[in-house]
Amino acid sequence: MQGSESFEILTAKRLDHLPLVSACMRYLEIGQIIDELVDSHKLNCVSTGECLQAMVLSILTGQHALYKVSEVLGDYDTEIVFQKQIKAESFHDNRLGVALDQMWEAGLGMLYSKLIAKAIMKYSLGLEKLHFDTTSISLYGAYEQEEDGDDIPRITYGHSKDKRTDLKQVLFGMTVSGDGGVPLTGRITSGNTSDSTENRFNLETLREIVPDISRSILVSDSKFFSAPTVEMAFEQGISFISLMPKTVGMYEEILKEDKPSEILLTTPGRRKGEYEEYRGFSLIAPYVYKTDNAEQRHRQMRFVVVESTALQKQKERVWKAKKEKEYQGLTKLSQGIQKREFACEEDALREIDKLRKQIKVDYHRLGFEREKRTVIEKRQHRGRPRAGEQLPQRESWTVNLSFQEDAEHLSQSKQRLNKFILVTNILDSSRMTDAEILKAYKGQSSVETNFKWAKNPAAVAPIFLKDPKRIAVLGFVYLVALMVYTLMQRQIRQSLKRDQKSIPGNKGLTDNPTGRVLFQNMRGIAVVVVSLGESVFKQVTNFTQLHEDILNYFAFDTAIYQSLKTISSA
Repeated sequence: MQGSESFEILTAKRLDHLPLVSACMRYLEIGQIIDELVDSHKLNCVSTGECLQAMVLSILTGQHALYKVSEVLGDYDTEIVFQKQIKAESFHDNRLGVALDQMWEAGLGMLYSKLIAKAIMKYSLGLEKLHFDTTSISLYGAYEQEEDGDDIPRITYGHSKDKRTDLKQVLFGMTVSGDGGVPLTGRITSGNTSDSTENRFNLETLREIVPDISRSILVSDSKFFSAPTVEMAFEQGISFISLMPKTVGMYEEILKEDKPSEILLTTPGRRKGEYEEYRGFSLIAPYVYKTDNAEQRHRQMRFVVVESTALQKQKERVWKAKKEKEYQGLTKLSQGIQKREFACEEDALREIDKLRKQIKVDYHRLGFEREKRTVIEKRQHRGRPRAGEQLPQRESWTVNLSFQEDAEHLSQSKQRLNKFILVTNILDSSRMTDAEILKAYKGQSSVETNFKWAKNPAAVAPIFLKDPKRIAVLGFVYLVALMVYTLMQRQIRQSLKRDQKSIPGNKGLTDNPTGRVLFQNMRGIAVVVVSLGESVFKQVTNFTQLHEDILNYFAFDTAIYQSLKTISSA
């Protein structure tokens, strides 16, 4: 470098974690698979596979508004990110909209099955335990359904899990692996689709994705435990674990079983030195139901009754608040009842019978008494009554409501607070113990965590939401983004534990970082374009030993952070 040559910084672009994410997508062959299955016009600057990659990159920056993809990627050096000559402005609204339409025409189920099959093979993904759940996504604005079909989601009213009954919605169902929480199946469907219906669709889809479904165990919430879904699971040889709904007739009978409990699981409490305990027992009993053909089935089931100290603490406050609310309501009601008058005893008795049927209580015992009173009526003449004047009187009847805490019922109610029942068709305890069944069910949080990605629908641009087909494809894009995110999270955790290493976390060092923590550690890497005389160079800045170590955990070379042209690392 000669001192006479002028030096100038022309521009600077971000890199952060995007080259690492892009390298993972290339390893999974996401763009290649999509482009092999989706036709793209030869004059397009970017292929459909590259459009999908761009949308995933945008989502994994934390920006879920897909109409801003070109704007978001404009802050990054897309040549280094994609490792090819690509401009951010190529991912404009029209091109992305066409890409969504092209993926819809190709078939979302087929596309995702190809992508996840590649992920299962490349990452040796464990499929022993699978977790399924659904959530509702509320949408804003008016939607007109011009087309109808089994695969086209209807934006309509339904059971809102966000408690937004004023908004139309779609339903989002997803199955994830117990190994890393990687989404295996998922789709956006009509907002009024029942969870039971989606459970059965999920069973059919899993058979196409999982090589040998009979070796997997599907864990789900209480909506799984319906006659048609249970029958399908038995017919297809699928093992399942489900939370038993309290509405099932057998629920109370099973809770009354008096069997010795054993400790199933102990977990750390919220405070240091505290522990939460799960105790329980299991029993095998027949579950009787009718199929869609009105045929009666007797299926042997295993019911695991679990008592949790954590659940008791969590619900005790709610229980106390409900009891106090019932007390206040009864106090007000009692005062109102006492003000009523009845002309005869028969009318008072009829009112008591009526009140017994109307008043519903959970925590108190009620008592009703009729009382005869003598009522002094008002004088018809003005002025003070004369000495010895007899005032007119009449007989009247009233009803008194008394109440007190029902100690026996309260005790039973408190006991039910900290209990729940798991049901499974795995009868052999040597295959799976009660403790292992409970642990598998607690893994259900992995799918619930993933739903947080889809909980910001207001940020998604109208261009992607006006057409129900594009809403369905949006669900597909989220699945792909989640697949990449969870696989990266799984990879970094496995590598750190294998090498007994750690990286900076939210609070000190950690060997179990989330994907978000991983991305935070890659923040600050950038590239500057400088001119030196007549030459122009790209130079990466803020690339540290930590970043190189992270790339090694993914078995990637530092070349993924280098330009296709001249570059030197700082």
